[in-house]
Amino acid sequence: MIYFLVAFTISILTTWLIIHTEHFHYIHTHDNDFSGIQKFHEEPVPRIGGIAILAGLLIGSIYLGFHKGEMQKLLIWIGIASAPAFMGGFIEDITKKVSPGIRLSLAFVSASVAFFFMDFSVMKTTWGWLDQQVPVISFLITLLAVGGITNGTNIIDGFNGLLLGYSILVLGVLGFVCFQINDVAMLDMILIFIGSICGLFIFNFPRGRIFTGDGGAYLIGFLLVTLSFLIVKRNEEISPWLPFLILIHPIFETLFSMYRRSILRGKSPFKPDSIHLHTLIHRRVIPQLGEIAKKHHNPITSVLIWGIVMASVIPAIIWWENSFLLIVFIFFYCFLYIWIYLRIIRFNY
Repeated sequence: MIYFLVAFTISILTTWLIIHTEHFHYIHTHDNDFSGIQKFHEEPVPRIGGIAILAGLLIGSIYLGFHKGEMQKLLIWIGIASAPAFMGGFIEDITKKVSPGIRLSLAFVSASVAFFFMDFSVMKTTWGWLDQQVPVISFLITLLAVGGITNGTNIIDGFNGLLLGYSILVLGVLGFVCFQINDVAMLDMILIFIGSICGLFIFNFPRGRIFTGDGGAYLIGFLLVTLSFLIVKRNEEISPWLPFLILIHPIFETLFSMYRRSILRGKSPFKPDSIHLHTLIHRRVIPQLGEIAKKHHNPITSVLIWGIVMASVIPAIIWWENSFLLIVFIFFYCFLYIWIYLRIIRFNY
């Protein structure tokens, strides 16, 4: 618990400092564009909350490494690997000039560092013939999985607390599993991550006094997928399908968005639009829920998405050892997502 408290304290202090010194960095750090199709705030807000998460992770990891020397090498390499993904998003936060393609490429760089220097791979399916294929296939799948999920977390970062709350749910599952199998080392790392996110979450939800930003979203995404698969690699009793189920929301959001943009609409898959599931809920469902919901439309949208995500979280907690059931619920979640999406599109709710 001490690791959580260290990271939480650093994160909340850093967030407070960013907010209360905003008059010094306003020009570079505030999101004052209210016209974008994915903009749902009504006043300028600093979008560099990722710094607070990074600060909590850094100090928490140093504290962990100091007390548990055997963790130092892993912590250092995780930090090095996550740097490109974070920097791509952070530079975009302060310059607004880093294209989605460049940010995705930097996420691929982070995945490559993890693959070659941390012996990290998502290539474990319980299907022996596939798991034993040549390394180049494993590398390409790892690249696509890590890059895609990292980009997906940025896509779902659209409303107050949405990404942060989702991340806490995912990390809660991983923490529970690590506790069940007594993997104390990974549990400590997860507690640091949760603490770092919670320090920012307090200021981000429900009022949105600070945003996670692209830097924070890419950092969170990369670490979620990396920690998920590292835990599976360290513990044979965990189904390799667990990470796919707990991360299915950003995975499917990304795949569905690419299909919708490129196949259905004939546009670039990187071109933002306003018809993600969370934006549809905000624009079409929230107005039907009464005056209180309309008044607090932004945070309530996040709460509704968290409710949907529970369809993947709860089965993961119960059946984290059972590959068959995890695969079943992966498909179930995809079906649920499409069913909800189509009902909203057709105004059938």
